[in-house]
Amino acid sequence: GNAIPVVGGSVSAALGSLASSLSLVRHTVGTASAVVLLSLVLPTVAELLLLRLALSLCEGVTNALGATGIGGVFGRFRSLYDLMLATVAILLLSGVLASISPAISGV
Repeated sequence: GNAIPVVGGSVSAALGSLASSLSLVRHTVGTASAVVLLSLVLPTVAELLLLRLALSLCEGVTNALGATGIGGVFGRFRSLYDLMLATVAILLLSGVLASISPAISGV
């Protein structure tokens, strides 16, 4: 009669240990996926920022030289790069949050 509570306690401890190790693996995978996602997206963000800077410089130079029509075109392209940067930032943020949300919630 006394053997069943002992066996039940051992099984419960084993299952608790298994659940905590699975939780640790899931947290590690979530953090690792966030790091991988950042490393994949950062070169694209850097390229977009450099191209936006180049367009801003071209806009400034053409406006300074009096070619405001062409400067306006450069400005519009720069605005498109602003939108692309915002889109990438939103997608990056949602991807990072989705990958680390299991780690935050503790589930």
